[in-house]
Amino acid sequence: MKKNLLILAILLFSVSHVFAQKEALVDTITQKICLELKGVNIDKLSADSASNLFEKTMTKVCLEHMGSLMEYYDLMGPNANEAGTQLGNDVAKQLMKSCPAFVDFAMKMAATDETSSSSSAGTESVSSNFNGKLTKVVKGDFYRFICTSEQGLQETFYWLQNCGAEKLLPDPNKYVGKKVKINFTEVSYFIPSEGNYKKIKTMTVFNLVD
Repeated sequence: MKKNLLILAILLFSVSHVFAQKEALVDTITQKICLELKGVNIDKLSADSASNLFEKTMTKVCLEHMGSLMEYYDLMGPNANEAGTQLGNDVAKQLMKSCPAFVDFAMKMAATDETSSSSSAGTESVSSNFNGKLTKVVKGDFYRFICTSEQGLQETFYWLQNCGAEKLLPDPNKYVGKKVKINFTEVSYFIPSEGNYKKIKTMTVFNLVD
């Protein structure tokens, strides 16, 4: 029995150690990508140019660490496509958490889909106001503010930029039930946890109403 417990302990330690090494590698790659993105004037790039530049930057940095990456991702095996997608999701998720420059790139890259959608529908990205109560705050890759309107409808707003919500930290859920006024813009963003673009409402101005 003791022998089995010892083997289990060794296995758990090994898995934990490997996971920590993988996380450290992804973090190193993320920091290098972010450093290169910071030096780019995003305003001078088109949506396609921003997408191409980000892809080239990520490819370049990943190639620098290909030997180490192969230990954790089957990039040359039969499941190379899935492994590549997983690597991209892991890096994008970390970038979204720690690299504001990547958020700017994501906004610029999303402009391609947004422009195409606006042209076909004859409408532009929606900017509007919301009045209601804060129902719940969910923390993940970024904060989601779930609110209930004065008409009883539930809306979800994403905190992705400076908007005034900083005053709620460190525990935004302490303000659940408070009246809020939110200015927001509905745009397409890349959601790392879902591995796809999604139209979401991002807060541009957040205010508590006395």
